[in-house]
Amino acid sequence: VKQETLLEGLNPRHCALSLVGEPIMYPEINALVDELHRRHISTFLVTNAQFPERIKLLKPITQ
Repeated sequence: VKQETLLEGLNPRHCALSLVGEPIMYPEINALVDELHRRHISTFLVTNAQFPERIKLLKPITQ
C-alpha cells in the first residue's frame, strides 16, 4: 500500500451509517453523529423507517 493511500484511509471524510442493521436503534447514534461532524466527517444514514419515533429524535445528517 502506498503511504499516500494509507494516510488517506486513516482520515475518512465520509461515513455511511448503514449495512449493519438498523442504525437508529444504536442508543448513542446522536453522540456518534456529533463526533463525526466534530471531526469534519460527513454522514449518510440509511434506515428502513421501522421506528419512526426514533427518526424524529435524530440530529441532522449531512447527506
